[in-house]
Amino acid sequence: MTTHDRWLRIKEIFQSARELKPEERSDFLDRACGDDKSLREEVEALLTADASNKDFLEAPAYELIAPLIPPEEIEFSAGQQIGPYTIKSRLGSGGMGQIYLAKDSRLNRDVALKFISPQFASDPARVRRFEQEALAASALNHPNICVIHEFGITESGRHFIVMEHIQGITLREQLSREALSIPQALDIAIQVATALASAHASHIVHRDIKPENIMLRPDGYVKVLDFGLAKLTEILPEPEAPLQASKNISTEAGTLMGTVKYMSPEQLRHESLGTTSDIFSLGCVLYEMFSGQRPFLRASVHETLASILRDEPPNLATLRPEVPERLGRIVTRCLAKEPSDRYQSTRDLATTPNAINREIASFATQGAGALPGDVNQDGRVDGMDLVRFGRSFGSQRGDNRYNPNADFNADGAVDGTDLAVLASNFGRTGTGSGG
Repeated sequence: MTTHDRWLRIKEIFQSARELKPEERSDFLDRACGDDKSLREEVEALLTADASNKDFLEAPAYELIAPLIPPEEIEFSAGQQIGPYTIKSRLGSGGMGQIYLAKDSRLNRDVALKFISPQFASDPARVRRFEQEALAASALNHPNICVIHEFGITESGRHFIVMEHIQGITLREQLSREALSIPQALDIAIQVATALASAHASHIVHRDIKPENIMLRPDGYVKVLDFGLAKLTEILPEPEAPLQASKNISTEAGTLMGTVKYMSPEQLRHESLGTTSDIFSLGCVLYEMFSGQRPFLRASVHETLASILRDEPPNLATLRPEVPERLGRIVTRCLAKEPSDRYQSTRDLATTPNAINREIASFATQGAGALPGDVNQDGRVDGMDLVRFGRSFGSQRGDNRYNPNADFNADGAVDGTDLAVLASNFGRTGTGSGG
């Protein structure tokens, strides 16, 4: 098993070798690895993966050692029974294992079964830690958190998680298709922040917030995935201290996990993580949603890590002038290097975008038609009601006049002035408040 100290050594040599010309690497590895043949093979495997994969930085830290792990074959086929679950199809696979769509015969519902790779489930202490956190995560009850129904073991000893099956696309897929309007991005930000606030209130830190772990449903709801699962893939300190059952579950000092571009500085320094680490990662996601760029992404892993620890990203307004100044300040505070300088509560973080959202709605309705009512039933009528109503109303009618992404005034930006036109269009069709 790759221990914490050994992984740090592998990472250090890999990052140094990556900066060299290919013809210079052999001599360097001779000096750096010495007689440790397996160490050299592990570093060379990472270099090979890096050279053949342009998206190497996209992978979570635990997937950086994927070339060292034999590929998994498809283990389950349609119709196969796993307890009360009947396999329907394979949904995909990731660094943690394979995911299948299945039918729960007891409740006649579709669920997602995530089977954990044996490489991560071979250590009893690691599995016990994972089960402890998965149990805590399964108790979370929030509309923006993917539900964990249960976890179990197959007759062959494979660990699996039973999760809510979510229809929709990931935020990563959405960003790859088209840029988000400011109201859309605000809507996603508010929902993710409220999901994190619920988890943090239960002392659960996600540790791997990124666009790939945020699902967008067709009805406008956002779901945050994989609460509790990151515990399984952390690189444990050596030797491991005895596991102590605790209500307050947090990552121990000396771990490295998550996706490199979205890691907080304290994650990179292998320090104990609190809720403000999630706030930093969410800040990276917010920056990307509003600007279309990752705040710290550089040409190499080494440069990206250094940038997270050292650099301040360009001001959002320089990349997208229509971003409200107050919104830029929110993102900047989330990305503060020191945890004490960030928002200390995700509930506070969710409140400020809501206020900005109401300001946009107020501007949009000045002299324009009536709003469509409290569509999302959150107790207020604001810009998110325009976005959600426009998404469903325009789809039903096949009419671009009700498209919340439309640049009505053709100025190259989707902003408050376009919402004004959208609100006016609603007013002219008699869809006004009363919802």
